[in-house]
Amino acid sequence: MAGVLVNRRKDGALYEEDVTISPVRSDDGQLLSYVAVKRDITQEVLLTENLSREVRDRDAIVEVMRDVDRGETIEETAARFCNATVKFEFIDIACLLLVQSDGELQSVGQSGVVPFNEEATAELLEVVRVNREKLNQGPLLVGSDDAIRVSSRLGAVKLRSAVLAPVRWEKKLIGVLVLGTIDEAGAKSAPERFGHFEALAGYAGTLMGSASVEFGQRHATTKRIRNIMQDSAFTPVSQAFVEPRSGAIVGYEALTHFSDGVRPDICFNEAHSVGLGSSLEAMCAAALEAAKDLPPDIFICLNFSPEAIENGKAAEACSSTTRPIVLEVTEHTAITDYEALTRAVLTMPNVKLAVDDAGAGYTSLSHILQLRPDYVKLDISIVRNIDRDPARQAMAAGMCHFADTMGTVIIAEGIERQEEVEALLKIGEPLPNMKFLIQGYFHSRPGPLPTEHSALPLPQ
Repeated sequence: MAGVLVNRRKDGALYEEDVTISPVRSDDGQLLSYVAVKRDITQEVLLTENLSREVRDRDAIVEVMRDVDRGETIEETAARFCNATVKFEFIDIACLLLVQSDGELQSVGQSGVVPFNEEATAELLEVVRVNREKLNQGPLLVGSDDAIRVSSRLGAVKLRSAVLAPVRWEKKLIGVLVLGTIDEAGAKSAPERFGHFEALAGYAGTLMGSASVEFGQRHATTKRIRNIMQDSAFTPVSQAFVEPRSGAIVGYEALTHFSDGVRPDICFNEAHSVGLGSSLEAMCAAALEAAKDLPPDIFICLNFSPEAIENGKAAEACSSTTRPIVLEVTEHTAITDYEALTRAVLTMPNVKLAVDDAGAGYTSLSHILQLRPDYVKLDISIVRNIDRDPARQAMAAGMCHFADTMGTVIIAEGIERQEEVEALLKIGEPLPNMKFLIQGYFHSRPGPLPTEHSALPLPQ
């Protein structure tokens, strides 16, 4: 009889042995005793298991490389990668973290036996942060104490250990792959599998390397915009709308100067690129509060994107005032649903609509026809030097004829010289219903709203 038995050493430890038991018989065939030949095969079994796991790990890595490709976003790519990684033997939780330019760590993907909640993620980020310098030498097995700290936040499972594997791209550390196990055997075997874990992390770097740069830029932009909003790091200013014949101020455009000196159009575009544009626009409508002492018939013009008008941020910002409001639809993004935007404007009392930069950007004639605005702002590219250019005069004349027919007010922006004003007034002379407002350095520069309101003297 031959087989493998589990035996116990004198110290109580279990081990495996290969045993062959043979009977000892007398000459006449009677059974006298048994002879057992034993061989401790613990090391051989361990080597066989390691070799078998080595093969399984290699096959699993090949499977990940074959099946996991880039998604439309880095988060989608990371989710696919983590979902595939938890199929590895003894890997129960996988998490991908990216290192940002400011040194922060950002989770972009997780998978496993239990989803990471916010508290567990925070503990995990702290564990990685403390051990980050050591990752320059390769994968790292964090102790059970660190794993238990994370487990205490998860509640449903108890991690035995976790491996941190550096994710590199172009030889630069861009992230960390965290692999956790709830199995004691998995914790013991982890150091022997570092090579495979490093290969996994290397493929993660290949998948997400180029996208991590864009993600990092987005992260930095989001942080900067959130800091602006949190600290109210901007100053509301305004610029007057003037009736060109009398010099009477009829309204003010609310503008914004940001404390970091970034141009407003750039700052708002960046905010929109990270989904914070509407919120930032609403915060910058603080000029309504600054205008509370102005005569009640003076209108305030607020710049809002189509998105902010449609999602209600503009209505929310304007809800606290009975003053006439003009919503100027910014030209930075296209309007995708004219009916939805028009419905949103109609729900707001005391609000009229203006389109910006007619003749430039998205503000085409079709755009104006769809919106039927109360005000149309001629782009500075048409107004500048209009007295010297017949082509500009012809384009402005077309817009003025449209405005005269539709009862729309033309606002000429960027006026800097008397001759430009005179040229516009001459274009409008034959049109009985033509109404002009002018805006520009010719009358005023952007600044704080005045404490006293009066007509501006007409420059000579």
